[in-house]
Amino acid sequence: MNPVVSRSIGTVFWIVAVLGFGGWMFLDTDDSTPGPWTRVRVADGPVWTLADPTRRLRMGDAAFTRDEHNRWRQIGDVVAVRGRDDRSNWVELRTYELGATNLDSADWVVHQSSARLEDILGTLIPDQKRDELIRQMQGAFSDHGGEVMDVMMPILMQSMTASVPVVESALRASVRRHQSEIQALLQRHQQEIVLRRIVPLTRKEVLPTLQRHGAAPAEAIGREIWNRASLWRFGWRAVYDQSPLPKRDMVQEEWRRFVDDEVIPIVESHVDEIVVVIQRTMMDLSTNPNLRDEIGAVLAELATDEPTRDLIGRIASETLLQNPDLREIWTQTWTSPQARAAMDLAGRRIEPVLRRIADEVLGTRDGGIEPGFARVLRNQILGKDRAWITLNPPRVDGGTVGSDGIRDGLRSLRLANNVEVYPIVRLATP
Repeated sequence: MNPVVSRSIGTVFWIVAVLGFGGWMFLDTDDSTPGPWTRVRVADGPVWTLADPTRRLRMGDAAFTRDEHNRWRQIGDVVAVRGRDDRSNWVELRTYELGATNLDSADWVVHQSSARLEDILGTLIPDQKRDELIRQMQGAFSDHGGEVMDVMMPILMQSMTASVPVVESALRASVRRHQSEIQALLQRHQQEIVLRRIVPLTRKEVLPTLQRHGAAPAEAIGREIWNRASLWRFGWRAVYDQSPLPKRDMVQEEWRRFVDDEVIPIVESHVDEIVVVIQRTMMDLSTNPNLRDEIGAVLAELATDEPTRDLIGRIASETLLQNPDLREIWTQTWTSPQARAAMDLAGRRIEPVLRRIADEVLGTRDGGIEPGFARVLRNQILGKDRAWITLNPPRVDGGTVGSDGIRDGLRSLRLANNVEVYPIVRLATP
């Protein structure tokens, strides 16, 4: 073909394409309000115009309902989404079949997939599969756990022994660097927690318990100490300390002698009673609901205190994550010939069960991809199946099609209150 003719044909093609695309864009920007329950007959089926206050739906999102056997089936998909305002969209839903579904009385619900890790893991590993995988892992460790631990434990102990002094040194250095921040936090917590909550709690709960169990032994010990004390010995030494004589501090010397020779032997003779008092006191305090609840609230307050969490996080990061000496120790330990031999042995023993687990979670070449893994791939990697519509029987609370009823003269969708599994996974399950 002549190059000039080819260029001419190409130029004409792109001009037509640009004009067609531009015309489509202009025609699609119609902002007129569609009428209530507008039905447009198209080749693939009727189109229903709905109000979407959830603003979750996009082009291509599917609509599902249940058949007479309570199984999900797809009955439509979203073919257009237009922004109405900041609070609502207009959605056009194309339906494939109408006879089996009463659209006028159905409850139209918008579902959205969750991006939380626990929901992703729940999709990837359902409860029944998880229990089976746990049994397989338990069986593998029951068969080979002792042999693996025998070779791995010396390496682990070696790395921990070498790490302790390095971590201790880094922790002391980090605490010194943040000493001013620690003091400021301690002062604030002393005012807000210790004086306001711990001291009243001690007076109300701890001291009465200690007094109840320790009053009798304390009284007996005090009586014996008082009987051994000599007012004469303390008295004349006090007078002597006040005199102009050269020797001083005789009262202090007498007190030291009295403590060493009299008080300590008396207390030691009552050690068994003191231990019983401590045991009974700790038992009562550990079962005291008021004390347990208040201490839990104090710990929760400390755990959620942003400055405290930030400071602890920085100290932990400097001590562990940003510690080059610690990384060097672990690198040398776990790349040694002994460590490599131990990991090779562990791999040979555990690899078969890990491969079986991977096959059950991800799928096999012969059996295909597992439905849960396929859903995770579509949802998290390809961005598919993130929102969908379900048509359910009318709600028993007397509500209409949606929690918002009619919006802008159109049926209004509502957002589901719970997290559901995308119905296509159930369709793919045998």
